Amino acid sequence: MRFSIVLCQFFLPIMAMLSAIILLISLPINGDVGWLFFATKQWIAGKELYREIFEVNPPMIFYFMAPSVYIYNIFNLDSVIVVKLYLFFLVSIMVSVNLRLFYRILGREALISVYITFSIAMFYIYPFYDFAQRDHLAILLMLPYLLNKYLVMFDNRRVPNMEGVAYGVMAGLSICLKPHFILLTIFCEIFWLIKHREFKRVFDGMLIFQIIMVSLFACYIFIYEKYYIDEMIPLAIATYWTYGLSLDKFNLIYYFSIFTFIVFSSEYLKSKRSKVFIRFMSVMTFAALIEFLLQSHYSYQLLPFKTLLYINLFNLYIAFFYQLGFSKPYFKSLTFLVLALTSGFGFYRYIDNNLNLLRYVYENQRLPSFKEIGLSNLDESVSIINRYFNKQNIYVVSTNVWPSAFISNYTTANWISGFPALWPLPAIVQSEHNSSSLSKEVISKIESEKPKVLNIIAKEIEYGKPSAILIDSREFPSYFYSGFSYLDFFKSQPILNGVLDDYCKFGLKLYIGNNVAYEVYIRRDINLPCYSLDKII
Repeated sequence: MRFSIVLCQFFLPIMAMLSAIILLISLPINGDVGWLFFATKQWIAGKELYREIFEVNPPMIFYFMAPSVYIYNIFNLDSVIVVKLYLFFLVSIMVSVNLRLFYRILGREALISVYITFSIAMFYIYPFYDFAQRDHLAILLMLPYLLNKYLVMFDNRRVPNMEGVAYGVMAGLSICLKPHFILLTIFCEIFWLIKHREFKRVFDGMLIFQIIMVSLFACYIFIYEKYYIDEMIPLAIATYWTYGLSLDKFNLIYYFSIFTFIVFSSEYLKSKRSKVFIRFMSVMTFAALIEFLLQSHYSYQLLPFKTLLYINLFNLYIAFFYQLGFSKPYFKSLTFLVLALTSGFGFYRYIDNNLNLLRYVYENQRLPSFKEIGLSNLDESVSIINRYFNKQNIYVVSTNVWPSAFISNYTTANWISGFPALWPLPAIVQSEHNSSSLSKEVISKIESEKPKVLNIIAKEIEYGKPSAILIDSREFPSYFYSGFSYLDFFKSQPILNGVLDDYCKFGLKLYIGNNVAYEVYIRRDINLPCYSLDKII
Protein backbone atom coordinates (compact mmCIF):
# COMPACT_ATOMS: atom_id res chain seq x y z
CA MET A 1 0.00 0.00 0.00
CA ARG A 2 2.77 2.39 0.93
CA PHE A 3 4.42 1.93 -2.47
CA SER A 4 1.27 2.86 -4.41
CA ILE A 5 0.61 5.89 -2.20
CA VAL A 6 4.21 7.11 -2.66
CA LEU A 7 3.78 6.75 -6.43
CA CYS A 8 0.62 8.90 -6.38
CA GLN A 9 1.91 11.48 -3.91
CA PHE A 10 5.38 12.07 -5.34
CA PHE A 11 5.94 10.30 -8.64
CA LEU A 12 2.79 11.44 -10.49
CA PRO A 13 2.98 15.16 -9.57
CA ILE A 14 6.62 15.30 -10.67
CA MET A 15 5.82 13.54 -13.95
CA ALA A 16 2.79 15.79 -14.53
CA MET A 17 4.75 18.98 -13.91
CA LEU A 18 7.60 17.80 -16.13
CA SER A 19 5.05 17.13 -18.87
CA ALA A 20 3.60 20.61 -18.37
CA ILE A 21 7.05 22.20 -18.70
CA ILE A 22 7.77 20.26 -21.88
CA LEU A 23 4.39 21.31 -23.29
CA LEU A 24 5.19 24.94 -22.47
CA ILE A 25 8.48 24.60 -24.34
CA SER A 26 7.06 22.74 -27.33
CA LEU A 27 4.19 25.11 -28.19
CA PRO A 28 4.58 28.47 -29.93
CA ILE A 29 3.37 31.47 -27.98
CA ASN A 30 -0.41 31.85 -27.99
CA GLY A 31 -1.48 34.37 -30.64
CA ASP A 32 -3.50 36.55 -28.26
CA VAL A 33 -0.85 36.40 -25.55
CA GLY A 34 1.92 37.29 -28.02
CA TRP A 35 -0.09 40.21 -29.37
CA LEU A 36 -0.95 41.50 -25.89
CA PHE A 37 2.72 41.44 -24.90
CA PHE A 38 3.61 43.46 -28.00
CA ALA A 39 0.66 45.84 -27.51
CA THR A 40 1.63 46.36 -23.85
CA LYS A 41 5.18 47.08 -24.94
CA GLN A 42 3.86 49.70 -27.38
CA TRP A 43 1.61 51.17 -24.68
CA ILE A 44 4.49 51.49 -22.20
CA ALA A 45 6.58 53.07 -24.98
CA GLY A 46 3.95 55.82 -25.36
CA LYS A 47 1.22 54.68 -27.74
CA GLU A 48 -2.32 55.41 -26.60
CA LEU A 49 -4.69 52.58 -25.80
CA TYR A 50 -7.81 52.39 -27.98
CA ARG A 51 -6.64 55.29 -30.18
CA GLU A 52 -3.46 53.75 -31.56
CA ILE A 53 -3.87 50.24 -30.16
CA PHE A 54 -7.22 48.75 -31.16
CA GLU A 55 -8.03 46.07 -28.61
CA VAL A 56 -11.51 44.90 -27.60
CA ASN A 57 -10.38 43.82 -24.12
CA PRO A 58 -10.69 46.12 -21.09
CA PRO A 59 -7.35 47.67 -20.07
CA MET A 60 -6.77 45.37 -17.04
CA ILE A 61 -5.02 42.77 -19.21
CA PHE A 62 -2.38 45.36 -20.11
CA TYR A 63 -1.58 45.85 -16.43
CA PHE A 64 -1.24 42.08 -16.06
CA MET A 65 1.23 41.98 -18.96
CA ALA A 66 3.17 45.10 -17.92
CA PRO A 67 5.60 43.34 -15.49
CA SER A 68 6.73 41.00 -18.28
CA VAL A 69 7.51 44.02 -20.48
CA TYR A 70 9.58 45.64 -17.72
CA ILE A 71 11.47 42.38 -17.20
CA TYR A 72 12.07 42.20 -20.95
CA ASN A 73 13.33 45.80 -21.06
CA ILE A 74 15.62 45.43 -18.04
CA PHE A 75 17.26 42.10 -18.87
CA ASN A 76 16.98 42.25 -22.68
CA LEU A 77 15.92 38.61 -22.87
CA ASP A 78 14.03 36.85 -25.66
CA SER A 79 10.43 38.06 -25.51
CA VAL A 80 8.91 34.57 -25.86
CA ILE A 81 10.99 33.25 -22.96
CA VAL A 82 10.05 36.21 -20.78
CA VAL A 83 6.31 35.92 -21.49
CA LYS A 84 6.20 32.15 -20.98
CA LEU A 85 8.16 32.21 -17.71
CA TYR A 86 6.22 35.17 -16.37
CA LEU A 87 2.81 33.66 -17.12
CA PHE A 88 3.89 30.23 -15.85
CA PHE A 89 4.91 31.89 -12.57
CA LEU A 90 1.64 33.85 -12.42
CA VAL A 91 -0.46 30.73 -13.03
CA SER A 92 1.57 28.80 -10.44
CA ILE A 93 0.72 31.36 -7.75
CA MET A 94 -2.99 31.10 -8.56
CA VAL A 95 -2.90 27.29 -8.63
CA SER A 96 -1.14 27.25 -5.23
CA VAL A 97 -3.89 29.41 -3.74
CA ASN A 98 -6.57 27.11 -5.17
CA LEU A 99 -4.80 23.99 -3.87
CA ARG A 100 -4.73 25.50 -0.39
CA LEU A 101 -8.50 25.85 -0.48
CA PHE A 102 -9.06 22.40 -1.96
CA TYR A 103 -7.01 21.06 0.96
CA ARG A 104 -9.62 22.50 3.32
CA ILE A 105 -12.48 21.03 1.28
CA LEU A 106 -11.13 17.57 0.37
CA GLY A 107 -8.71 16.86 3.19
CA ARG A 108 -5.01 16.10 3.17
CA GLU A 109 -5.14 12.54 1.84
CA ALA A 110 -7.27 13.24 -1.25
CA LEU A 111 -5.31 16.39 -2.06
CA ILE A 112 -1.85 14.85 -1.84
CA SER A 113 -2.78 11.50 -3.33
CA VAL A 114 -4.67 12.58 -6.43
CA TYR A 115 -5.69 16.23 -6.51
CA ILE A 116 -2.27 17.81 -6.98
CA THR A 117 -1.69 15.70 -10.08
CA PHE A 118 -5.20 16.46 -11.33
CA SER A 119 -4.67 20.20 -10.78
CA ILE A 120 -1.42 20.19 -12.72
CA ALA A 121 -3.11 18.35 -15.58
CA MET A 122 -6.20 20.59 -15.43
CA PHE A 123 -4.54 23.99 -15.08
CA TYR A 124 -1.24 23.53 -16.95
CA ILE A 125 -1.75 20.78 -19.54
CA TYR A 126 -5.45 20.78 -20.47
CA PRO A 127 -5.54 24.46 -21.64
CA PHE A 128 -2.85 23.46 -24.16
CA TYR A 129 -2.37 26.34 -26.64
CA ASP A 130 -4.72 28.57 -24.60
CA PHE A 131 -2.53 28.42 -21.49
CA ALA A 132 -2.55 31.83 -19.71
CA GLN A 133 -5.16 33.19 -22.11
CA ARG A 134 -7.35 35.87 -20.56
CA ASP A 135 -10.15 33.36 -19.86
CA HIS A 136 -7.68 30.94 -18.27
CA LEU A 137 -6.33 33.61 -15.92
CA ALA A 138 -9.84 34.82 -15.10
CA ILE A 139 -11.17 31.45 -13.94
CA LEU A 140 -8.04 30.85 -11.84
CA LEU A 141 -8.60 34.23 -10.17
CA MET A 142 -12.30 33.58 -9.55
CA LEU A 143 -11.96 30.04 -8.16
CA PRO A 144 -10.54 31.03 -4.72
CA TYR A 145 -13.54 33.27 -4.13
CA LEU A 146 -15.99 30.49 -5.05
CA LEU A 147 -14.22 27.82 -3.00
CA ASN A 148 -13.86 30.04 0.05
CA LYS A 149 -17.51 31.09 -0.24
CA TYR A 150 -18.46 27.43 0.09
CA LEU A 151 -16.23 27.01 3.15
CA VAL A 152 -17.71 30.11 4.79
CA MET A 153 -21.34 29.45 3.96
CA PHE A 154 -21.46 25.67 4.53
CA ASP A 155 -18.63 24.89 6.95
CA ASN A 156 -18.94 28.19 8.83
CA ARG A 157 -15.17 28.64 8.48
CA ARG A 158 -13.86 31.93 9.75
CA VAL A 159 -11.65 33.58 7.16
CA PRO A 160 -8.74 35.76 8.34
CA ASN A 161 -9.40 39.37 7.37
CA MET A 162 -6.48 39.74 4.95
CA GLU A 163 -7.21 36.39 3.33
CA GLY A 164 -10.82 37.40 2.69
CA VAL A 165 -9.65 40.71 1.24
CA ALA A 166 -7.24 38.86 -1.07
CA TYR A 167 -9.94 36.51 -2.37
CA GLY A 168 -12.34 39.41 -2.92
CA VAL A 169 -9.72 41.40 -4.81
CA MET A 170 -8.77 38.36 -6.93
CA ALA A 171 -12.42 37.86 -7.88
CA GLY A 172 -12.65 41.57 -8.70
CA LEU A 173 -9.58 41.27 -10.93
CA SER A 174 -11.22 38.29 -12.64
CA ILE A 175 -14.24 40.45 -13.53
CA CYS A 176 -11.98 43.30 -14.64
CA LEU A 177 -10.31 40.86 -17.04
CA LYS A 178 -13.58 39.27 -18.16
CA PRO A 179 -16.63 41.43 -17.34
CA HIS A 180 -18.91 38.48 -18.17
CA PHE A 181 -17.56 36.75 -15.05
CA ILE A 182 -19.83 38.93 -12.97
CA LEU A 183 -22.39 36.18 -13.74
CA LEU A 184 -20.41 33.74 -11.59
CA THR A 185 -20.56 36.12 -8.65
CA ILE A 186 -24.29 36.72 -9.15
CA PHE A 187 -25.09 33.00 -9.38
CA CYS A 188 -22.85 32.30 -6.38
CA GLU A 189 -24.59 34.84 -4.15
CA ILE A 190 -28.07 33.79 -5.30
CA PHE A 191 -27.27 30.14 -4.53
CA TRP A 192 -26.27 30.87 -0.94
CA LEU A 193 -29.01 33.44 -0.46
CA ILE A 194 -31.63 30.85 -1.43
CA LYS A 195 -30.02 28.26 0.81
CA HIS A 196 -29.62 30.38 3.95
CA ARG A 197 -32.04 33.28 3.36
CA GLU A 198 -29.68 35.55 5.29
CA PHE A 199 -28.65 38.61 3.27
CA LYS A 200 -26.17 39.82 5.90
CA ARG A 201 -24.37 36.48 5.87
CA VAL A 202 -24.08 36.43 2.08
CA PHE A 203 -23.01 40.06 1.85
CA ASP A 204 -19.64 39.48 3.53
CA GLY A 205 -16.22 41.13 3.38
CA MET A 206 -15.10 39.15 0.34
CA LEU A 207 -18.05 40.37 -1.69
CA ILE A 208 -17.55 43.95 -0.46
CA PHE A 209 -13.91 44.01 -1.59
CA GLN A 210 -14.84 42.42 -4.90
CA ILE A 211 -17.37 45.22 -5.46
CA ILE A 212 -14.81 47.84 -4.39
CA MET A 213 -12.22 46.43 -6.82
CA VAL A 214 -14.64 46.37 -9.76
CA SER A 215 -16.03 49.82 -8.90
CA LEU A 216 -12.57 51.39 -8.72
CA PHE A 217 -11.66 49.85 -12.07
CA ALA A 218 -14.90 51.08 -13.63
CA CYS A 219 -14.19 54.59 -12.34
CA TYR A 220 -10.69 54.39 -13.78
CA ILE A 221 -12.08 53.45 -17.21
CA PHE A 222 -14.70 56.22 -17.20
CA ILE A 223 -12.13 58.83 -16.11
CA TYR A 224 -8.90 57.80 -17.87
CA GLU A 225 -9.97 55.40 -20.63
CA LYS A 226 -13.16 57.11 -21.76
CA TYR A 227 -12.28 56.38 -25.37
CA TYR A 228 -12.77 52.69 -24.61
CA ILE A 229 -16.37 53.40 -23.58
CA ASP A 230 -17.15 55.94 -26.31
CA GLU A 231 -15.40 54.37 -29.29
CA MET A 232 -14.04 50.87 -28.74
CA ILE A 233 -17.11 49.21 -27.19
CA PRO A 234 -19.47 50.50 -29.95
CA LEU A 235 -16.96 49.28 -32.56
CA ALA A 236 -16.69 45.86 -30.88
CA ILE A 237 -20.47 45.52 -30.55
CA ALA A 238 -21.01 46.46 -34.19
CA THR A 239 -18.29 44.23 -35.62
CA TYR A 240 -16.35 41.82 -33.39
CA TRP A 241 -19.39 40.54 -31.49
CA THR A 242 -21.49 40.23 -34.64
CA TYR A 243 -19.82 37.04 -35.85
CA GLY A 244 -18.09 34.01 -34.38
CA LEU A 245 -17.96 30.26 -34.72
CA SER A 246 -21.17 28.29 -34.94
CA LEU A 247 -22.19 26.59 -31.68
CA ASP A 248 -22.12 23.18 -33.36
CA LYS A 249 -18.32 23.52 -33.53
CA PHE A 250 -17.98 23.19 -29.74
CA ASN A 251 -19.45 19.73 -29.06
CA LEU A 252 -21.75 21.25 -26.43
CA ILE A 253 -24.02 18.17 -26.37
CA TYR A 254 -21.10 16.10 -25.07
CA TYR A 255 -20.28 18.59 -22.33
CA PHE A 256 -23.92 19.04 -21.39
CA SER A 257 -24.32 15.27 -21.05
CA ILE A 258 -21.44 15.26 -18.56
CA PHE A 259 -23.05 18.16 -16.73
CA THR A 260 -26.38 16.30 -16.58
CA PHE A 261 -24.63 13.16 -15.31
CA ILE A 262 -23.01 15.15 -12.50
CA VAL A 263 -26.28 16.82 -11.46
CA PHE A 264 -28.29 13.59 -11.28
CA SER A 265 -25.48 11.48 -9.78
CA SER A 266 -24.94 13.96 -6.96
CA GLU A 267 -28.45 13.15 -5.68
CA TYR A 268 -27.17 9.70 -4.67
CA LEU A 269 -24.41 11.08 -2.47
CA LYS A 270 -24.96 10.37 1.21
CA SER A 271 -22.55 13.00 2.46
CA LYS A 272 -24.41 16.29 2.76
CA ARG A 273 -21.10 18.15 2.56
CA SER A 274 -20.19 16.54 -0.76
CA LYS A 275 -23.70 16.90 -2.14
CA VAL A 276 -23.89 20.63 -1.40
CA PHE A 277 -20.43 21.22 -2.86
CA ILE A 278 -21.29 19.35 -6.09
CA ARG A 279 -24.56 21.25 -6.39
CA PHE A 280 -22.83 24.57 -5.80
CA MET A 281 -20.14 23.84 -8.39
CA SER A 282 -22.84 22.68 -10.83
CA VAL A 283 -24.53 26.07 -10.52
CA MET A 284 -21.16 27.77 -11.13
CA THR A 285 -20.57 25.54 -14.16
CA PHE A 286 -23.96 26.50 -15.55
CA ALA A 287 -23.13 30.19 -15.00
CA ALA A 288 -19.88 29.70 -16.94
CA LEU A 289 -21.84 28.13 -19.80
CA ILE A 290 -24.18 31.14 -19.96
CA GLU A 291 -21.12 33.41 -19.84
CA PHE A 292 -19.77 31.59 -22.91
CA LEU A 293 -23.07 31.76 -24.80
CA LEU A 294 -23.28 35.53 -24.29
CA GLN A 295 -19.97 36.01 -26.10
CA SER A 296 -18.95 35.73 -29.74
CA HIS A 297 -18.09 32.01 -29.49
CA TYR A 298 -14.37 31.24 -29.71
CA SER A 299 -12.82 28.04 -28.37
CA TYR A 300 -10.82 29.70 -25.58
CA GLN A 301 -14.01 31.31 -24.23
CA LEU A 302 -15.34 27.83 -23.39
CA LEU A 303 -12.29 27.05 -21.20
CA PRO A 304 -13.79 28.38 -17.90
CA PHE A 305 -16.89 26.21 -18.36
CA LYS A 306 -14.83 23.10 -19.14
CA THR A 307 -12.50 23.79 -16.22
CA LEU A 308 -15.35 23.99 -13.70
CA LEU A 309 -17.08 21.00 -15.33
CA TYR A 310 -14.08 18.68 -14.99
CA ILE A 311 -13.25 19.91 -11.49
CA ASN A 312 -16.80 19.07 -10.47
CA LEU A 313 -16.69 15.67 -12.20
CA PHE A 314 -13.44 14.80 -10.43
CA ASN A 315 -14.87 15.84 -7.06
CA LEU A 316 -17.90 13.63 -7.75
CA TYR A 317 -15.61 10.64 -8.38
CA ILE A 318 -13.73 11.31 -5.15
CA ALA A 319 -17.00 11.55 -3.19
CA PHE A 320 -18.24 8.21 -4.55
CA PHE A 321 -14.80 6.67 -4.00
CA TYR A 322 -15.16 7.21 -0.28
CA GLN A 323 -18.90 6.50 -0.18
CA LEU A 324 -18.59 3.09 -1.88
CA GLY A 325 -15.93 1.90 0.53
CA PHE A 326 -12.93 2.07 -1.77
CA SER A 327 -11.08 4.04 0.90
CA LYS A 328 -10.44 0.80 2.79
CA PRO A 329 -6.71 -0.07 2.79
CA TYR A 330 -6.85 -2.91 0.22
CA PHE A 331 -9.05 -1.09 -2.30
CA LYS A 332 -7.20 2.18 -1.77
CA SER A 333 -3.85 0.54 -2.43
CA LEU A 334 -5.12 -1.19 -5.57
CA THR A 335 -6.82 1.97 -6.87
CA PHE A 336 -3.75 4.13 -6.29
CA LEU A 337 -1.52 1.53 -7.94
CA VAL A 338 -3.72 1.36 -11.07
CA LEU A 339 -3.92 5.18 -11.16
CA ALA A 340 -0.16 5.55 -10.75
CA LEU A 341 0.65 3.00 -13.44
CA THR A 342 -1.85 4.20 -16.04
CA SER A 343 -1.31 7.94 -15.56
CA GLY A 344 2.41 7.50 -14.99
CA PHE A 345 2.76 5.52 -18.22
CA GLY A 346 0.97 8.26 -20.15
CA PHE A 347 3.20 10.97 -18.69
CA TYR A 348 6.30 8.79 -19.26
CA ARG A 349 5.44 8.24 -22.92
CA TYR A 350 4.98 11.96 -23.49
CA ILE A 351 8.20 12.87 -21.65
CA ASP A 352 10.20 10.17 -23.43
CA ASN A 353 8.95 11.28 -26.86
CA ASN A 354 9.87 14.91 -26.17
CA LEU A 355 12.99 14.54 -24.03
CA ASN A 356 15.05 15.92 -26.89
CA LEU A 357 13.40 19.31 -26.36
CA LEU A 358 14.57 19.47 -22.74
CA ARG A 359 18.03 18.42 -23.87
CA TYR A 360 17.99 21.13 -26.55
CA VAL A 361 17.05 23.84 -24.05
CA TYR A 362 19.72 22.66 -21.58
CA GLU A 363 22.48 22.53 -24.19
CA ASN A 364 21.61 25.72 -26.10
CA GLN A 365 20.19 27.85 -23.26
CA ARG A 366 17.28 28.94 -25.44
CA LEU A 367 13.88 27.72 -26.59
CA PRO A 368 13.81 25.22 -29.47
CA SER A 369 13.35 26.59 -32.97
CA PHE A 370 10.17 26.00 -34.94
CA LYS A 371 11.99 23.26 -36.80
CA GLU A 372 12.80 21.46 -33.56
CA ILE A 373 9.10 21.37 -32.60
CA GLY A 374 8.00 20.15 -36.03
CA LEU A 375 6.97 23.49 -37.57
CA SER A 376 9.56 23.82 -40.31
CA ASN A 377 7.33 26.05 -42.45
CA LEU A 378 7.40 28.71 -39.71
CA ASP A 379 11.18 28.46 -39.52
CA GLU A 380 11.38 29.14 -43.25
CA SER A 381 9.04 32.12 -42.90
CA VAL A 382 11.21 33.56 -40.12
CA SER A 383 14.30 33.21 -42.32
CA ILE A 384 12.63 34.87 -45.32
CA ILE A 385 11.26 37.79 -43.29
CA ASN A 386 14.57 38.36 -41.48
CA ARG A 387 16.48 38.16 -44.76
CA TYR A 388 14.39 40.53 -46.85
CA PHE A 389 12.61 42.72 -44.30
CA ASN A 390 14.99 43.05 -41.36
CA LYS A 391 13.91 46.04 -39.21
CA GLN A 392 11.44 47.06 -41.90
CA ASN A 393 7.70 47.62 -41.53
CA ILE A 394 5.27 44.83 -42.40
CA TYR A 395 1.50 44.98 -42.70
CA VAL A 396 -0.73 41.89 -42.65
CA VAL A 397 -4.21 41.69 -44.16
CA SER A 398 -5.92 38.90 -42.24
CA THR A 399 -8.46 38.24 -39.48
CA ASN A 400 -6.06 35.86 -37.71
CA VAL A 401 -4.26 37.25 -34.65
CA TRP A 402 -1.34 34.80 -34.91
CA PRO A 403 0.68 36.81 -37.52
CA SER A 404 0.88 39.77 -35.10
CA ALA A 405 2.35 37.53 -32.38
CA PHE A 406 4.59 35.74 -34.89
CA ILE A 407 6.07 38.83 -36.54
CA SER A 408 6.47 40.89 -33.35
CA ASN A 409 8.04 38.09 -31.25
CA TYR A 410 9.86 35.74 -33.65
CA THR A 411 11.17 37.99 -36.44
CA THR A 412 13.25 41.17 -36.73
CA ALA A 413 10.58 42.95 -38.81
CA ASN A 414 8.30 45.65 -37.37
CA TRP A 415 4.58 45.08 -36.90
CA ILE A 416 3.02 48.50 -37.52
CA SER A 417 -0.73 47.96 -37.32
CA GLY A 418 -2.66 48.98 -34.23
CA PHE A 419 -4.95 46.00 -34.90
CA PRO A 420 -3.90 42.51 -33.79
CA ALA A 421 -5.92 41.39 -36.83
CA LEU A 422 -8.44 43.12 -39.05
CA TRP A 423 -11.30 41.80 -36.91
CA PRO A 424 -13.91 44.41 -37.98
CA LEU A 425 -13.83 43.34 -41.65
CA PRO A 426 -15.97 40.15 -41.51
CA ALA A 427 -18.93 42.07 -40.10
CA ILE A 428 -18.49 44.82 -42.72
CA VAL A 429 -18.37 42.26 -45.54
CA GLN A 430 -21.34 40.39 -44.07
CA SER A 431 -23.43 43.57 -44.02
CA GLU A 432 -22.66 44.08 -47.72
CA HIS A 433 -22.98 40.54 -49.06
CA ASN A 434 -25.21 38.69 -46.61
CA SER A 435 -27.26 41.39 -44.96
CA SER A 436 -30.33 39.15 -44.68
CA SER A 437 -28.69 37.38 -41.73
CA LEU A 438 -28.42 40.67 -39.81
CA SER A 439 -31.06 42.92 -38.30
CA LYS A 440 -31.49 46.48 -39.56
CA GLU A 441 -30.19 47.78 -36.25
CA VAL A 442 -26.98 45.74 -36.53
CA ILE A 443 -26.46 46.80 -40.15
CA SER A 444 -26.91 50.42 -39.12
CA LYS A 445 -24.27 50.04 -36.39
CA ILE A 446 -21.84 48.41 -38.82
CA GLU A 447 -22.38 51.14 -41.42
CA SER A 448 -21.70 53.84 -38.84
CA GLU A 449 -18.38 52.20 -37.82
CA LYS A 450 -17.25 51.20 -41.32
CA PRO A 451 -15.70 54.55 -42.45
CA LYS A 452 -13.66 54.77 -39.24
CA VAL A 453 -12.26 51.25 -39.68
CA LEU A 454 -11.40 51.68 -43.36
CA ASN A 455 -9.78 55.08 -42.70
CA ILE A 456 -7.58 53.54 -39.99
CA ILE A 457 -6.42 50.79 -42.36
CA ALA A 458 -5.76 53.29 -45.17
CA LYS A 459 -3.76 55.63 -42.91
CA GLU A 460 -1.72 52.79 -41.38
CA ILE A 461 -0.61 51.72 -44.87
CA GLU A 462 -0.16 55.26 -46.19
CA TYR A 463 1.85 56.63 -43.24
CA GLY A 464 3.52 53.40 -42.14
CA LYS A 465 4.79 52.73 -45.67
CA PRO A 466 5.30 49.00 -45.02
CA SER A 467 8.00 47.41 -47.12
CA ALA A 468 5.83 44.32 -47.45
CA ILE A 469 2.13 43.56 -47.19
CA LEU A 470 1.15 39.97 -46.43
CA ILE A 471 -2.34 39.03 -47.63
CA ASP A 472 -4.21 35.90 -46.56
CA SER A 473 -4.62 34.05 -49.85
CA ARG A 474 -6.77 31.13 -48.73
CA GLU A 475 -9.80 30.21 -50.79
CA PHE A 476 -11.91 30.33 -47.60
CA PRO A 477 -10.47 33.03 -45.31
CA SER A 478 -11.66 32.82 -41.71
CA TYR A 479 -15.15 34.27 -41.08
CA PHE A 480 -15.79 35.16 -44.76
CA TYR A 481 -17.99 33.67 -47.44
CA SER A 482 -16.61 31.21 -49.99
CA GLY A 483 -14.55 32.91 -52.66
CA PHE A 484 -13.94 36.09 -50.72
CA SER A 485 -10.83 38.00 -51.81
CA TYR A 486 -9.16 40.72 -49.77
CA LEU A 487 -7.85 42.32 -52.95
CA ASP A 488 -11.33 42.52 -54.45
CA PHE A 489 -12.63 43.98 -51.19
CA PHE A 490 -9.95 46.69 -51.16
CA LYS A 491 -10.76 47.51 -54.77
CA SER A 492 -14.50 47.82 -54.02
CA GLN A 493 -13.99 50.35 -51.20
CA PRO A 494 -13.38 53.98 -52.27
CA ILE A 495 -11.40 54.67 -49.09
CA LEU A 496 -9.02 51.73 -49.70
CA ASN A 497 -8.91 51.74 -53.49
CA GLY A 498 -5.47 53.00 -54.46
CA VAL A 499 -3.61 52.58 -51.14
CA LEU A 500 -1.88 49.50 -52.54
CA ASP A 501 -0.98 50.98 -55.94
CA ASP A 502 2.71 51.18 -55.06
CA TYR A 503 2.95 47.44 -54.38
CA CYS A 504 3.59 44.44 -56.59
CA LYS A 505 3.69 40.69 -56.05
CA PHE A 506 7.01 39.40 -54.69
CA GLY A 507 6.63 35.93 -56.17
CA LEU A 508 6.53 33.83 -52.99
CA LYS A 509 4.14 32.72 -50.31
CA LEU A 510 4.81 32.68 -46.59
CA TYR A 511 3.22 29.96 -44.50
CA ILE A 512 2.27 31.29 -41.08
CA GLY A 513 0.23 29.16 -38.72
CA ASN A 514 -1.64 26.00 -39.70
CA ASN A 515 -0.39 26.02 -43.29
CA VAL A 516 -2.09 29.35 -43.92
CA ALA A 517 -0.53 30.85 -47.03
CA TYR A 518 0.12 34.59 -47.29
CA GLU A 519 0.91 36.24 -50.61
CA VAL A 520 3.75 38.75 -50.25
CA TYR A 521 3.51 42.14 -51.94
CA ILE A 522 6.41 44.62 -51.80
CA ARG A 523 6.90 48.29 -52.37
CA ARG A 524 8.40 49.01 -55.76
CA ASP A 525 11.06 51.30 -54.28
CA ILE A 526 12.83 48.78 -51.98
CA ASN A 527 15.02 47.21 -54.69
CA LEU A 528 13.56 43.73 -54.64
CA PRO A 529 12.43 41.94 -57.82
CA CYS A 530 8.71 42.03 -58.52
CA TYR A 531 7.12 38.83 -59.78
CA SER A 532 4.74 40.87 -61.94
CA LEU A 533 4.96 44.40 -63.30
CA ASP A 534 1.22 44.80 -62.77
CA LYS A 535 -0.07 46.64 -59.77
CA ILE A 536 -1.86 44.37 -57.30
CA ILE A 537 -5.08 46.31 -57.85
